[in-house]
Amino acid sequence: MEFARLYHKAENSLGSLKFAVIIIMVFTIFMIAGTFAESYYGTEFANRLIYKKWPFMVIQLVMFISILMATFKRFPLRKPFYGFYSLHLGLLLTFSGSFITYYSGIDGNVTLLPGIPSRSIELPKDQIKLNFSSEQKSFVMDLPDVATTKKLNIEYKGIKFRNFLPYSENVTAWIPSKQNFLSANYTLSNAMVAQNFTLTNSPEAKDFQSTLSLGPLSIHFLPDVLQPCFAKETKSKLIIWNANTQNCFTPEDYKIEIKETSKGNRFLVIPHNGALVSFFPDFSPWPVNENFEIQRENPLKIFSKKIFESSPHLFLFGHGVSYFEDDNWVSEKIKVDESLSLPWMGFEITLHRAEKTFYPILRPNPILPIQKNSEIIKGNQRAVELEYKGDTYYVTDSKPVILGTDNDWIKVSLQKQKLELPFEFLLTNFKMDTDPGTNNPASYESFVQLFSGNEGSKNHHIFMNNPLKHAGFTFYQASYFKTENSGYGSVLSANYDPGRPIKYLGSLILILGTMWHYLIRRKKKAAFFSKGS
Repeated sequence: MEFARLYHKAENSLGSLKFAVIIIMVFTIFMIAGTFAESYYGTEFANRLIYKKWPFMVIQLVMFISILMATFKRFPLRKPFYGFYSLHLGLLLTFSGSFITYYSGIDGNVTLLPGIPSRSIELPKDQIKLNFSSEQKSFVMDLPDVATTKKLNIEYKGIKFRNFLPYSENVTAWIPSKQNFLSANYTLSNAMVAQNFTLTNSPEAKDFQSTLSLGPLSIHFLPDVLQPCFAKETKSKLIIWNANTQNCFTPEDYKIEIKETSKGNRFLVIPHNGALVSFFPDFSPWPVNENFEIQRENPLKIFSKKIFESSPHLFLFGHGVSYFEDDNWVSEKIKVDESLSLPWMGFEITLHRAEKTFYPILRPNPILPIQKNSEIIKGNQRAVELEYKGDTYYVTDSKPVILGTDNDWIKVSLQKQKLELPFEFLLTNFKMDTDPGTNNPASYESFVQLFSGNEGSKNHHIFMNNPLKHAGFTFYQASYFKTENSGYGSVLSANYDPGRPIKYLGSLILILGTMWHYLIRRKKKAAFFSKGS
């Protein structure tokens, strides 16, 4: 008796029109927020923030219960409510189909390289994978499905996983150095363009290099101890550098004789640690032994300014700049936030920072993704911050991290969860058409072979509005990418929707029920007015 009373009270409350209006308004607010999030930040971000989070799921569940209770309130079945029953049955079926899709459906991508079979679907779920050199097995850990930075505080075999950044971009950070190598940040600019860059000699700075090419201009970053030798005007234009003692000198400083071979190639012999070291400076900076074998382990190196005079080269030394102009080598000093004019196309170089006690790294910085033309153009990088033996590392979805030594290492990778299909694809050809007079893609198509154990091999043509359907999956042409050999690879979106038939049936019944309900109410209204007249 008590249960019946409580049920009747719940039925009157949850099945009332007032409650239905309230829950629909709340649902509409969620949908408006999700639509804006999807428009500005992308579908995946909207799913992580709203559509696949428990508050939105609870709202849909309450709507389902409200519709169900509103239907039960009209029991037993009565003919005037047949349209109402059909309409609500359609809503209930649509919600049920959507739940089945959410629980059992699959959405992902299949990446196809030309001539390489593939049977893996890449799912949206992010994972950390650990491979150990001392073990044959690997460890896989699922990451949370979040839209903003999430603290992990998980430890496994000495690796502490600190934070997960679902959307990030790299920024330059400066870390205290255990060594004493030069690193610096500059801007090269003229009236038309500006390019900021960081160069380093530090072996700790694995994200940055010591050379850079900007169009026809080559930029070289050298230790600052070399600049005084660059500034010397010598006939040989040679600089000898000892990497161990970090000092440099010219052949003229020690009256070292420069000789020529029978073919006119320069060479010189330098005494070093009780031995003679030979150089052919116009061919290699490395010394050679009596068998003309390169000795890379020797600390002496030679630098020929002469080979850098035929094209634009800029040498940077932190607070020093050298370049060749009008048959002369120019060397100048530069201060932080100071600019120096260069002899090419009105360019000038500005020094922002020069360090020996710090080195640069690329550190992922959390941001909101930015979407343009249905593609994420900024923030499309996953990253995990981790700690190992007191040092901090960042692993991204494009760059794994190797921890430990050469003999005992751990490879940490950030990847997507993968689903293996019972069949496989082979991309045999990719076709792309462009808009007339431009390189903008107008359409792209994939020609694939599908290998199935039961059906053998079949050829398929996939393009817009012409997907491939097989074994309950639907494969759409999604995008493409350039390969290393200047060809094209294809990306297919893969969808498995077991709730689709129920949603289609629910939508059909919903439409018919709405029409039926409208006709019944119209007949009742017509009968009421005819009776009144």
